[in-house]
Amino acid sequence: MRGDEPGLPKLPVQYADFAAWQRDRLSQAVAEDQLSYWRRQLADVPPLELPTDHARPAVRTPAGALHAFLVPAEVAARLKELGRHRTAHCS
Repeated sequence: MRGDEPGLPKLPVQYADFAAWQRDRLSQAVAEDQLSYWRRQLADVPPLELPTDHARPAVRTPAGALHAFLVPAEVAARLKELGRHRTAHCS
């Protein structure tokens, strides 16, 4: 990290441009029809309960796990080479 700006071209369209285009494109009636359709489709779908959906403790604890592993020297060397190659092509 050298603090350089990325050498990427500016995007011709930003998300705000897309949102404005979509809002203009969809008349109120069309938008309401689409919203109604999805409300009907999803009406009886129960909420998705993921294992990570639980209340977090008020105070952070050290509870957790550590998974240590070794990266073989040959793999580490190839990763470094790949990183140098990618960095050279991005600047």
